[in-house]
Amino acid sequence: MAGQQFTNKLQEEVICPICMDILQDPATIDCGHSFCLQCIMRSREGLDSVIKCPLCNKIVKRDTIRPNWLLVNLVEKIQAMDPSEEQPEVKELKCPKHGERFHYFCESDGKVLCVACCGSKDHKFHNTILLEEAAQSFQGQIQSQVEALLQKERAIVQMKLQGDQRITTLMAQVEQEKQKISTVFEQLLQALKEEKNFLLSRINWLDQELTKDRNSYLASAEAQLQSLRKLKDSLKARQLLPPREMLQDIKPVLSRSAGFRFLSPPPVSADLEKKLNETKLRHESLIESLKKFQDKCQADGKKDKSRFLKGLDKHYIKSWYLLEKSNPTPMETLEPESPSDDRNAKPLPPKLKLSPSLPNLFRSRSRASIASFVFYSNEDSSEDPGSPGAAWTEELKAALSEWLRAIKSP
Repeated sequence: MAGQQFTNKLQEEVICPICMDILQDPATIDCGHSFCLQCIMRSREGLDSVIKCPLCNKIVKRDTIRPNWLLVNLVEKIQAMDPSEEQPEVKELKCPKHGERFHYFCESDGKVLCVACCGSKDHKFHNTILLEEAAQSFQGQIQSQVEALLQKERAIVQMKLQGDQRITTLMAQVEQEKQKISTVFEQLLQALKEEKNFLLSRINWLDQELTKDRNSYLASAEAQLQSLRKLKDSLKARQLLPPREMLQDIKPVLSRSAGFRFLSPPPVSADLEKKLNETKLRHESLIESLKKFQDKCQADGKKDKSRFLKGLDKHYIKSWYLLEKSNPTPMETLEPESPSDDRNAKPLPPKLKLSPSLPNLFRSRSRASIASFVFYSNEDSSEDPGSPGAAWTEELKAALSEWLRAIKSP
């Protein structure tokens, strides 16, 4: 009895998880599980060069299937054992009503019958056949259903693989678009930062030169005022002298007083005033271009958002708003300007909502960087040229091109 139990346990170790029979040509895959060679080969059909383990669902390569010689030897030894030791004792089922063994199968009711049941009034006029015949008939039906389910399994596995590949492709496209947008806007922000630094330097230079002219003008005017006051004080003092002393050299003194002329230099250099006026005109043009560009971006953005959400399922729209709510607004992501950076910059009208450093002209050395943004290569983009996103991108490029031309104009 102990030997039979040991044999039964050995048999449990060499049962194929797919066909539930003793392993035939045992083979092991990379995850460590073993199956009949034919069973595991059938399970891979439709999956090209990969196999999914039926037990742990791990994907392994087909060429990793290898014979398990240890199990081959073990199976051979078990099969060589005495049949009485090989099979465990099976408790024979008997009719609960009559206590007899089952010998027949009722095709009408689908029940197993003993001899007494077969002759009873309940089954007397039913179609009954021997159990062995019924088992043989149903064995074919079961096998047919197994094959049908196996085909469905293969189709589902193939469909699952194709679906996962499609999703992976779309996710790669999403990541590509994310990188593209990040790169383009980083280029634009860097160009604007460079222009801000240059334009503030130019404004500071104008302020510095105007301060020099002011100091020079005030110094010249003050020196002449001092000379005038000395001459005036000299005449007042002569009035208080006795007649003889007052009249001494009176004509040259009066001539010098009458000939005094205030040399009025220009308060500011004509060149500086001209450059300041040119800068102001260009700034006004740039502010208008930026305002139009901002309004267009905002209007197109609202339309694009409406088109994007139109037709989506409610759960998609809900997840969109939750994500939008959790993300900071673009204004919150900008680093605050240092007070020292724009101490000389004049504030813009509040409705413009632009950095005070933006209403300036672009310097020549960074126009190339702006141009490179405007004409940014889109060769790697897989976006349909007729899609709303592509149209918006072209409108953005056109607006920036117009902006750049306005900046370059004298």
